[in-house]
Amino acid sequence: MLESLFAKFDGAYAPRTIDNYRSDFANFTNFTKWCEAQGIDTLEVSPSELARFIDAMMPRWSSSTIKHHIAAINTIYRLSDRVPIGDTPEVLLALKRFHRKKGNWQKQASPVTREILIKLLAVCDDSVHGLRDRVLLRLGYESLARHAELCSFRFEDLYQRPDWPAAINLRFAKNDQFGDGRLIPIRRICTQTSAPGQTKPVVLDSCCDE
Repeated sequence: MLESLFAKFDGAYAPRTIDNYRSDFANFTNFTKWCEAQGIDTLEVSPSELARFIDAMMPRWSSSTIKHHIAAINTIYRLSDRVPIGDTPEVLLALKRFHRKKGNWQKQASPVTREILIKLLAVCDDSVHGLRDRVLLRLGYESLARHAELCSFRFEDLYQRPDWPAAINLRFAKNDQFGDGRLIPIRRICTQTSAPGQTKPVVLDSCCDE
């Protein structure tokens, strides 16, 4: 069933989004097993039954885990031409109980500070791979782009603007699935041809060189 649903995702969502759904759906077996133990059809669950599932998982799961599961259940129901039940009042109350009991805090990734960036740049050699890594590190530090967005940058995305020394065109983003695009100013940046055989400019300098 899930593979047929994933076929509907193809082309409609970004590859990273599909990977995230696959990760969520990999745990969907927990919901399926619970439904089987309760004698409930997985695709015919009522709001009160889903609320009971949330309560049952409280000792085992974190708030982020249960939220991912409810989102996955909603998606499966929508793609199966069923009314999603994850936003019904009974389910929302169960989620509130869950979050009050377990907390709603999520672990955040540590930020890349200027000091960390300098240390990362120091281990990049002068090879093509080292040059690539320096470009990605500095562009990431300047643009605050997500890693998938960062890896999608191309040389032709580098723009010169009169009000900024340079800017990067972000073609797609998590909040721009249809590719309207936007320019991201890059401060104190210059270009230099350094890669062996490379004739197009490579972004090298940034504010960390001060």
